[in-house]
Amino acid sequence: MMEATVPRENQERVLFEKVNFGKEIMNIVACEGFRQLPLEQDIVKGVRAKVQRRYHKDFLVDEDGYWMLQGWKGRVIYALSCWKPVDN
Repeated sequence: MMEATVPRENQERVLFEKVNFGKEIMNIVACEGFRQLPLEQDIVKGVRAKVQRRYHKDFLVDEDGYWMLQGWKGRVIYALSCWKPVDN
């Protein structure tokens, strides 16, 4: 619809597309061009041990699939993962 009715160089269209489609486009490009790697268990164990030794008891480090989750009082704040380009 926008392609047929609004020129590509229209600044309002550019802003609308950036705000409404930017993240979806980035996710599509990233998922097609990269693949997720498993977590290095030594790194996860080291982070978990450091958090238990040095941080408040309510900090958390957990895993979900290939994601390392970090949070506070049971709520996930950060999710970290490793990716590499897909070989063509």
